[in-house]
Amino acid sequence: MFIKSLVKEKRLGRRAVNYKLIPHNLDKNLVSKLLDNMYDQHSVKVLLDHHIKKFLNTKEKSNKNKLKLYNLLKRKGFYYSEFESSINDIEWT
Repeated sequence: MFIKSLVKEKRLGRRAVNYKLIPHNLDKNLVSKLLDNMYDQHSVKVLLDHHIKKFLNTKEKSNKNKLKLYNLLKRKGFYYSEFESSINDIEWT
């Protein structure tokens, strides 16, 4: 239930969810299976698109904001390999 709310409502990436579960001392294999299942149901691409669209609604597409978006997605727990192509597809000025 906790994992579901972190992914579905807060739309966090795998890294952030994993760090939130560390204090609960859960079995790493169990956590890995639960995360795999959750991210099969909620695509990482959809989660990334939500954060990117939300960011770009309030910010202009400048190189300075490109770095800010990069940092935002890292803080949200996404790996660079997951969002690299999405950021590079945007036309930055």
